[in-house]
Amino acid sequence: MTEGCDKNLSHLFIKYFPSEDFSLDLTRDLKYLYIIRQKSRLRILDELQIHADSVKKNNIEVFGFYKLISELEKLFYETISILCARNKEYSFEIYLTDDCSKRIGYSLVKNREKSESELLWELSLGINHDS
Repeated sequence: MTEGCDKNLSHLFIKYFPSEDFSLDLTRDLKYLYIIRQKSRLRILDELQIHADSVKKNNIEVFGFYKLISELEKLFYETISILCARNKEYSFEIYLTDDCSKRIGYSLVKNREKSESELLWELSLGINHDS
């Protein structure tokens, strides 16, 4: 575990935000900025596959998502850190090496209201947004 990950999450977010891909200032009005440290890379890939099914099924607009999966499949790290944030319009996940020294990839999703069938489908997969 790296202390540097906890010291200044806003600084890490700005440092690793994929500004080369976005001209929008998505770093303002951040809410729920937090980091998940030392999460199993294989578990992340399993979860992203579930999300990929949802993205296809519901025609969700995402950025960086498929490239992220490809990059994670190539790596040999056992664990990864994920810097998570959201603002009014978007939800972000920036995937980093555990020492927070390198960005592996990112996922950016435009926020939207989920349909009842999406929520039921997620519950059937064990995803519970209330906990």
